[in-house]
Amino acid sequence: MEFSNSDIVIRNLHRQKPRLADYDYLQKSLFLADVSTSEDYQRKFNSFYRVRQRSADWYEDFYSLFEGVKYSYTSIRFKDTLLEFHGKTNRVEASFVSKIIATINPNLAVWDNQVLKNLGLKPPYYNMETNRRLERCVQTYKVLQTEMSDLLQSPSFPEWRERFDEEVPQYTDFTDMKKLDLYLWQNR
Repeated sequence: MEFSNSDIVIRNLHRQKPRLADYDYLQKSLFLADVSTSEDYQRKFNSFYRVRQRSADWYEDFYSLFEGVKYSYTSIRFKDTLLEFHGKTNRVEASFVSKIIATINPNLAVWDNQVLKNLGLKPPYYNMETNRRLERCVQTYKVLQTEMSDLLQSPSFPEWRERFDEEVPQYTDFTDMKKLDLYLWQNR
């Protein structure tokens, strides 16, 4: 993959600066806040990741799971977190689970429809039998993580990283995975 749309992506990122500030806050405040109770943290997370209106029970389950796993930086796994959230809510929430684990370990990929599309990946169908859908989500996430890790090793990635760092220097501390994620997210 070539990072050929860099000008468009940079223009889009400049429009997203308030949201980038929210992401920066999320990373820097993760271990300072109790995410299960911090309204400020939850509001910024919901804003950055565009968490749409959900039930109060969903939010409570989501943020209590998030708080419960946030100290698992080195051992956090998509599959385990997906299954735990499914066990609590009976919902398959691959995208939101990936956002938990990628916030805890920003070297992990975020499941986002635009990112999947840019990589030629498709999420499993919603009407698929639950256990099969869970399995397909785990498989898709493994491919997503592999594809993004491979892109980080591509000869053109260092040029994108340098461009990102020049354009938004206040965020040079974002991981390479997050910089790649932002490129794929804004490459429309």
